[in-house]
Amino acid sequence: MLRNKEIVRSDFKLFKRTAMLRYVIKQYIRNFSRRKIFSFINITGLAFAVAFILLIGQFLFYEYNYNRGINDVENIYRLANTKSKDYGQFDYRIKDQIEESIPGVKEVCLLNNFQVEANVENNVYKISNMLVVNKSFFKMFDVNFLSGNSQTALNSMDGVVLTQSTAKRIFGTIQVMGKSIILNHLNKMIITGVVNDLPGNISFKGNIFVSYKNSVAKRLYYRSFTMDDKEQILFNVFVELKHGVDTKNILSQVIALNKINSFLYPRDVVLLPLKSNYFNTEFNDSDLLHGNTDLMKILVAIGIFIILLAVINFLNLSTASQKYRLTEISIKKCFGADRKMLIKQLLAESFFTCAFSSIIGISLAEIFLPFFDKFIGKDLTLQVLGSLKFTILFSMFIVLLSLLTGFLPAFVLSKISPTQLLNTNSYLKGSGKNYRGVLTIIQFSISIILISALIVITRQIDYVKHKNLGFNTERLLYINVHYTLKNRINVLSDKLSEYHGVKAITKTLGMPGGINLGLDGYSTMVIDTSTIKTFGFRIVEGRNLLPSDETGGYILINQAGLKKLGGGDYNKYKIGNMKIAGVVADFNYSSLYNKIKPLILMYSNFYDPNYITLRISTPIDKSINYIKKTWKEICP
Repeated sequence: MLRNKEIVRSDFKLFKRTAMLRYVIKQYIRNFSRRKIFSFINITGLAFAVAFILLIGQFLFYEYNYNRGINDVENIYRLANTKSKDYGQFDYRIKDQIEESIPGVKEVCLLNNFQVEANVENNVYKISNMLVVNKSFFKMFDVNFLSGNSQTALNSMDGVVLTQSTAKRIFGTIQVMGKSIILNHLNKMIITGVVNDLPGNISFKGNIFVSYKNSVAKRLYYRSFTMDDKEQILFNVFVELKHGVDTKNILSQVIALNKINSFLYPRDVVLLPLKSNYFNTEFNDSDLLHGNTDLMKILVAIGIFIILLAVINFLNLSTASQKYRLTEISIKKCFGADRKMLIKQLLAESFFTCAFSSIIGISLAEIFLPFFDKFIGKDLTLQVLGSLKFTILFSMFIVLLSLLTGFLPAFVLSKISPTQLLNTNSYLKGSGKNYRGVLTIIQFSISIILISALIVITRQIDYVKHKNLGFNTERLLYINVHYTLKNRINVLSDKLSEYHGVKAITKTLGMPGGINLGLDGYSTMVIDTSTIKTFGFRIVEGRNLLPSDETGGYILINQAGLKKLGGGDYNKYKIGNMKIAGVVADFNYSSLYNKIKPLILMYSNFYDPNYITLRISTPIDKSINYIKKTWKEICP
């Protein structure tokens, strides 16, 4: 009898299990469509997150690798003056002294960067980066010659080397050896070489190359410094050291050159590695590019927030939809699947979801790339498969993302037992609720942070657009006049002043945004009697300059200049031999990233003006048309 009862009990258990299995399968089929919706939302959310992370990661990868593609970059250093906090403050003759007296140095390169205009067959081309260098530049920075020879191309001051893109832009071909080109409207040059374009992520841009001997001869453009009738021709100086040499020993030998001629060779020198030059903003530098570390930090923060939102959204959807997985998990447990096996399966599903999302994300990144390039001002190329290093990093990111998105759902779902299906609602009432509550709070917090950041950025942009620069910028036009037209600038100015729409007009050397002259440590703008009125500068102390002040030695300074002198009564100070007639309210004349620095405003017949600035009252388009017409008449 007992044996028969055991058989019946066993048959009843089997019946209940079979009925339960039928129920589970039925529920699984019924909820399958709902699960597809959750999966689609997860994949879409992750795809957009991956797209933005890929763009941000590509930018960071690009920035981090600045200068790192140069062969032997670990041994290339740049000289910097620690006293003046400047790079390009070394006389060109230091090159010969280093080569002759310091055996541990392999190459010495001189470099300056100027804009230039080129005339070819009555067409004028503006070239943004003319590098003034010696022949060591081509060897030190791995420049590949398509035509010509790196050792002889710049032997003559009249020799010029073009990049292939510049040659195509001007001549339509790279077969340009021996052709002539006029630089700066004055100097006829012969093309002696064509080179590959410089890589995008090195610190200097170059479109055209000329010999440093031009600057030594004060030809084309140059930088100089004169004191007590002694003159320096200034350059950026790079040195490439031989392998294994002691950098400190080399530096001490460079400093010792000060004993030869203290005027030419400063003692306050440091060797800064080119490899990290891109992110070094401690020194003043206008010739080489530098990274915007603030932008990088902002993008990193945005990237972290985006991926956190995507992961949290994935986790919330996964745990919220777990009731649609209960049937599937229970079926597998009934057939003997243990928790470890289920965790592996769920993590594998998470990996495939992330991988599929990544494929879609790559496509979205390609679509968004032109807009992203415009935003950051770079010309990026996605290197997901083009760079082994970047591919490995991106693969590691997918694996990490899979673990982040898959671990919590796998942990929650794998602990379900089949018997809990009999009381599903009571189980689901607490299952995952605490996790989702915390995740939702985090998700909303990040969203609030991002919205707040967007508001701050919008207000910052509005602030920059409407910031008071210290002078009136409304209806203010300017003309940059090339110095070769200095004999026509007065005629041009007089003719423009006849136009009924011109309220005020002035001729200056330098203007806000383009002041390059410096005297006694002060930025200097050479003005005329109409400058204060035309720009709307405000005199807060003293008086305006008079026509007689040029010979009388009077100048104006800004408030920052007075503060540098010590403040108080401006009458008790002199700058050099120049007396101060008055103090001008501070105005921004350089980037808004920079604090307003000391400035001199002065009259001088020694310097030729290079800007004509007009305050107009008529419609801008009509004024510009009149200016164009006048320009063609006087400067055809």
